[in-house]
Amino acid sequence: MENRNMQVARIFQVLSILQSSRLGMTVKEIESQLIERGYEVQKRTVYRDVEALETAGFPIVRDEGSPQRIRLENAAQIASYLALSPNEILALYLAQGAMLPLANTPFHDDLQGLFSKIADKLGKASREHLNEMRQGFKFDSGPRWGLGINHEIVDTLRAATAERQVVQGIYQSASSGTIRQRKIGPHYIYFAKGALYLVGEDLEDRKIKVFSAPRFQSAEMTEEPYEGKISTPEEYFKDAFGVFSDLSTPEEVTIEFSRHIALYIGERMWHASQHITYRDDGSVELRLHCQVNLELARWVLGFGKNARVTKPDSLIEMIRNESQQVHKAYKTK
Repeated sequence: MENRNMQVARIFQVLSILQSSRLGMTVKEIESQLIERGYEVQKRTVYRDVEALETAGFPIVRDEGSPQRIRLENAAQIASYLALSPNEILALYLAQGAMLPLANTPFHDDLQGLFSKIADKLGKASREHLNEMRQGFKFDSGPRWGLGINHEIVDTLRAATAERQVVQGIYQSASSGTIRQRKIGPHYIYFAKGALYLVGEDLEDRKIKVFSAPRFQSAEMTEEPYEGKISTPEEYFKDAFGVFSDLSTPEEVTIEFSRHIALYIGERMWHASQHITYRDDGSVELRLHCQVNLELARWVLGFGKNARVTKPDSLIEMIRNESQQVHKAYKTK
């Protein structure tokens, strides 16, 4: 019996082939392209795959003059006001896995409701087939909230942001641990690393800050309009390494990574300013132009002995102090 994963992969290839051909293709032409892509198929295999796509609800059209010529309609009708291409439908189904970090948030149920409405329009057979195809893709949920977040607070923050009204509420600071009332000029809600934040101007010291949404114990939109200049994520976070920006002057940062994690470092985009140099011994050097703060230091420390900062001195000292504190915490009498 054919391996199910191989069948799913081949059906995706058939869909891709049809998607790329505006005038359609014959079964023989599809068979040839599949063989070129490394699949051992015959005409009857292509017929089965095309029938599977039809069963899933994809708009397969056969040429009246030549029944063996098959093409794909540009869009599949979901409702009278919404049409999605076949690839968009697949992408939408696969994207459900990427929504895992939103579990325990007010958005998760809303998104599930949206997917359910679309699935209802596709029909039972289409849903079952798309769900089978989706089984070949898995997502790491990543960091996410364990306790959830108050729906009403999120709605208040969202409304205040949209209407540019000052928001006030009881907020717990992570750095100081204090719980007190804050007045904030909201700029935008920011989703990053599995968490939701409000970026806005602290009206007490007139500085733009990042406020964690779950740390609001209460929030209300006041009648006071916020008239400050709205920043953008590109402006506010461009020099930051991570979620929090301290608005300090960015510095040149150089970090050496051992060959053991060189591939891991080289295949990722850590910061917009990064430049990577590969060395003959297999190690890499990562150069950044960003703010130097504890968030950056702790990221470097996460790589243990496989990462070594060579500049600036301020970051080296920060890492040395953090390392000493860790050593002290584990030191036995």
